[in-house]
Amino acid sequence: MSFCGWFIPGGCPRIEIFSQIEALFSNNNDQKIKENGYNLDIKNPNIDEADLGDPDELLAEYTTLLVDVAKTREALKRELMDVLGGTNE
Repeated sequence: MSFCGWFIPGGCPRIEIFSQIEALFSNNNDQKIKENGYNLDIKNPNIDEADLGDPDELLAEYTTLLVDVAKTREALKRELMDVLGGTNE
């Protein structure tokens, strides 16, 4: 019986959590780190890579959005000039 078991029936939950965490950092990961020359920039194997899309399509969409923003900005500027009685230069 551990020291924690005297106070908590069934044992110490911290020890159980520690053993689970310890199992995550297995020698397999240590070997990968050594093979990479201790470079810790390792992709997470538990996450699927996100498909960010085709850069050409994204650039075309971005350009279209910029044109729409410019049109909206000009329309807002005209409205404000009309309301405030300024000149549209």
